[in-house]
Amino acid sequence: MRRDGKAYSTRNRKTLVLNRWVLPDWGKLELRAIKTVAVEQWLKSLVTSKFGRRKLLAGGTREKIRDAMGSVFNHAIRWEFTDRNPIAGAGKGSGVRVSAKRERTPDILEVEELHLLLGVLGIREKAMVFLDMPSGLRRGELAGLK
Repeated sequence: MRRDGKAYSTRNRKTLVLNRWVLPDWGKLELRAIKTVAVEQWLKSLVTSKFGRRKLLAGGTREKIRDAMGSVFNHAIRWEFTDRNPIAGAGKGSGVRVSAKRERTPDILEVEELHLLLGVLGIREKAMVFLDMPSGLRRGELAGLK
């Protein structure tokens, strides 16, 4: 951890989010020109394309973008570049609102389904399943283990 208290992964994620989503659309505006409702509408309109299909960004991703923008404004206030944070708003509930609700309910395997699954998996995939059950690691995190 650095002296500012932010872990490398947090700093890295926010930097990636700012570079990918925020700077292309908001980077040339003055801080005072950014309005709460405009950011909210922009977040609702964001799309991603995967395998040639375009779909609206997931709520969790929009929430990460909003939080990264809020951090920028908090730093701007600290360094006296602005005196307001339109992302957080003046009071509770007055800032940019984004729902990070799950888009679908996760499938939870029954014991019999797990036995069937383990019967058809190779040794590497079985190891990944047994690591995932108690830890909750994501697919990419499991695949990256050595």
